[in-house]
Amino acid sequence: IEAVAPVVSPPIDGTWTQSDSVKPGASVTSVWGNLYFQPSGPWDTSTTYRVRVRGSTRSALGSTLGEDVVLQFNTELPRPRVVYPYGTVVRPQPFLLFRFDQPVKRESVMPCCFFQTKSGRLGRWHRVAAEEVSAEEAEDDLRGYTGTRIPDLEFIVKPKSPFPASSQVRFVITEGVLPQWSGVASDVR
Repeated sequence: IEAVAPVVSPPIDGTWTQSDSVKPGASVTSVWGNLYFQPSGPWDTSTTYRVRVRGSTRSALGSTLGEDVVLQFNTELPRPRVVYPYGTVVRPQPFLLFRFDQPVKRESVMPCCFFQTKSGRLGRWHRVAAEEVSAEEAEDDLRGYTGTRIPDLEFIVKPKSPFPASSQVRFVITEGVLPQWSGVASDVR
């Protein structure tokens, strides 16, 4: 199979296997053949992979594709999740601890982050800028956090101005967070 194996880029170690079956007297519609790829390890996160199947690849009946076929897929992009505070009630000047599920380029995160506030049921959402703070600055506010800290994946933020009293608050991370090992930007919202 190595002579006709598709080409994966960026390269990843693994094994291609082939399964062909032609039943005696079968019509073209009942013939199947499959190529399978088993990577030796995990796929890299936040990566766009391209698989080129050569046009000379031959089916179980002997026909070829005629020209190369390129398939493309992306592996998982960074996804954030708020880990503190617990619950839904926050103070007017809260600290928020959130974490990504994979390393990201720190400089790409804060331009994508902000809070939104809304007063009353019919009010409009207003943007409130967010700023990153150090763990030392937020130490008193994070005393209630009992989870494991993972500094390389975590961000502690606060609003640049206090929230209006009795307002609804949401935290937004827009597109553009870059994974540490790739140039593919996240599509989180």
